[in-house]
Amino acid sequence: LRLVRKDSHQEGTLEDLKNILGNEKIDFLFIDGDHSYNGVKKDFEMYSPLVSKDGIIGFHDIVEGLEENVGGVPAFWQEIKNNYKYKEIVESWNQGGYGIGLIFK
Repeated sequence: LRLVRKDSHQEGTLEDLKNILGNEKIDFLFIDGDHSYNGVKKDFEMYSPLVSKDGIIGFHDIVEGLEENVGGVPAFWQEIKNNYKYKEIVESWNQGGYGIGLIFK
């Protein structure tokens, strides 16, 4: 287990992670970043190629809620989920945020 505490949107962070992984792939990637639409999209685009072919990518805050809490994550989730086998872990779609979305590569 390695902690990389850096800005996920910086190319240097991606390169550091690639160096740590070497030829290995990630089995589970959890995206819980700045919550902006562009931020979650960029994290997905940058890091999903590092996930193994049978891996899982998780997203936090897939349920619509206050902008300051969930940002653009629900919109991005709705955009990509149908491109994959997916699972939504949500107690209630009226809970005003939160929830976990999983996509299976």
